[in-house]
Amino acid sequence: MEISVEISYYPLAPGYGKTVGRFLRRLQAREEVRLVPGGMSSIIVGDYEKVFQVLREEILPFMEEHPSVFILKMANSCPV
Repeated sequence: MEISVEISYYPLAPGYGKTVGRFLRRLQAREEVRLVPGGMSSIIVGDYEKVFQVLREEILPFMEEHPSVFILKMANSCPV
């Protein structure tokens, strides 16, 4: 099943813009999903299992590096 996940990332650290940019570049490099960047949030589109695998692998390093807030909304009925 294809899903869309809207994600907003707020690293609670100085220079947060660079950290967000690095996170988005890592998501963009993942061939298993498609990233649609936006001004306030971005959308990740792909197969359910692959999207969650990518999220598990990519979010953890950033949470280990900085105190972080991630906001996720998911749907299987909102084509992007």
